[in-house]
Amino acid sequence: MLALALAALAMSPGQAAAQAVGNVGAVTPLSLGTPPGEKTRHMVIGARVIANELIQTSGEGMLNVVFLDRTTLSIGRNSTLVIDKYVYDPATGKGVMTATMAQGVMRFIGGQISHTTGVKVLTPVATIGVRGGMMTVSVGPDGVNVMSHYGHIDVANDVGHQLILRSGFTVHVGSRHDSIATPGQTSLQALDAEYAALSAGKGVGGGLGDAGTRFSVAGAPLPNDPDSMPGPDTIGMVNLGQTFVGNRSQQQQFNGARIPPPRWNSSGLQ
Repeated sequence: MLALALAALAMSPGQAAAQAVGNVGAVTPLSLGTPPGEKTRHMVIGARVIANELIQTSGEGMLNVVFLDRTTLSIGRNSTLVIDKYVYDPATGKGVMTATMAQGVMRFIGGQISHTTGVKVLTPVATIGVRGGMMTVSVGPDGVNVMSHYGHIDVANDVGHQLILRSGFTVHVGSRHDSIATPGQTSLQALDAEYAALSAGKGVGGGLGDAGTRFSVAGAPLPNDPDSMPGPDTIGMVNLGQTFVGNRSQQQQFNGARIPPPRWNSSGLQ
């Protein structure tokens, strides 16, 4: 059903559909999106996410975005992110994805693009290339932490780069001009902080809380409203728990497979 919904999104007519790159799969209040040249809107389950859209969450806001290639971004509290570029060809499974993260916490679960051509995430102090992976990126005043859960991750700044090839290891980057230390084992404190940043409180709706209830802004059309822009209701029923379970299966599927590591040239990820 998810595949059918994603296909419907890809084939929808009109300019807005041509720019759409995914759907909101789960959301809590005070999560905002600003498409290029348009007014800021409250994000609701099933809403289309547009290329170059600015996504912002408050201290209580969280958002889960499912892309056409099944890439998933779970965006935590007090986060700011822009989907700079997203191109995907379902026929070949190839594409390009680049995002810029200014602050906050994001969990990236790679879809087809990350397994074929790789994905780039830009931050104020480092550029992160990921192949076939799952990672958590935290951007704060003291720099960037990149936590690997699976896959090949390359973290680079103006001085050099470090590969993270082992699950459960983290790299910290303090500035663009400091050497990047070798990956270290992720601490329990860091794992607890990640969980807190990406988990909603009990009873919070939108597919993010314990109850997994759905959230919509008052007066906003629900995803299954045939007259509304959001995608099919199948997408609206996605929640974080289902996403993580599905991607855990995907991770197991790729265990043992030879995934080429990210390759860098003078301009970044190839």
